[in-house]
Amino acid sequence: MIMKYLMSIATAALLMLAVNAPSYAGELAKIHEDADISCMDCHGTDTPTRRGKTSLCKNCHGDLVEVKEFQVEERVVNVHKSPHGEVRCTACHKTHEPSVLYCNDCHQYEVELP
Repeated sequence: MIMKYLMSIATAALLMLAVNAPSYAGELAKIHEDADISCMDCHGTDTPTRRGKTSLCKNCHGDLVEVKEFQVEERVVNVHKSPHGEVRCTACHKTHEPSVLYCNDCHQYEVELP
C-alpha cells in the first residue's frame, strides 16, 4: 500500500515536471529530426540507450561551431576552448532536455545555448 502511494506521488511529480518543462526542451532533437537526421545517425541505433559521441557531433558540426566568445571582467571566454581539457558536446548541448552551460558548475556565465 505504501509503495503504491509512493509510486503515485512520484508519477505526479514527473507529470508536473513534464508540464512545466521549458518549451525548448528537446529543441535540438526537433532540429535534427527536421534535418532528416535519425537516432541511428547520432546513436548508432534506433533505440538509443546512451548519449551520442562527441566525435559524431564533430563529423557534422566541426570542432568549434559558432564559437561564442564573451567578455568576463578582464578576459575573453570561449566556451568551446576549455582551459580544463576537452569537454564532450553533450555536457552542455542536451538533445532531449534543456541545454545547460557545463562551465556554470564552477562559474556563473550568462550564455544562452541551443
